[in-house]
Amino acid sequence: MSELAKPCPILQLTSEEIQGFQYTPPEEITSFLTDFGYGPTKKLIDAYYLSPDKSVGVGVLQVKEETCLDHFGILRGVDTIESIAQAYVLYLYKTGIVSIGRPLFAGIENAEFGKIATPGAILNTVVQRTKSPEGEFSAHGWVLRSRTLITEADISCVIAGGNNMESLKKRAASLQTREQPIFPLKR
Repeated sequence: MSELAKPCPILQLTSEEIQGFQYTPPEEITSFLTDFGYGPTKKLIDAYYLSPDKSVGVGVLQVKEETCLDHFGILRGVDTIESIAQAYVLYLYKTGIVSIGRPLFAGIENAEFGKIATPGAILNTVVQRTKSPEGEFSAHGWVLRSRTLITEADISCVIAGGNNMESLKKRAASLQTREQPIFPLKR
């Protein structure tokens, strides 16, 4: 990946403009993501910034050793996509676009992976809402290490009511018990 598919809105900001962003500290992020259902090994946003006009959200992640366990000592590409999803969930709630229900991710498109991140890196996960069909929420996301692009992708989600997640899990479990894999796991 040699250049950004879409221009990232934070790359041109001045330090004064950055100071105007609303900051959410790690304790609040941990509490929110835990309440949302993310356990400590799946939390990929440590702090959060929201632009004054609420057009851009920026998650901050410090890559840790445990985040890179069992993956060559680097952050998995799928985790950078997940950090975009988590930053977007925070964006939807912090802007008041969504106040109840749970975003269920419906799609990831145009994912591009650039450089890698190792423990100690501080990543900025930037999300900007994009136009989407009725009943769906879409965003473009960038994961940056300073000004170096790690990942870029479009994501979309729909909002499910509070009990929908449990019914979705039950339905999936029910279907799984009746399905036969093409290639079985032999024991």
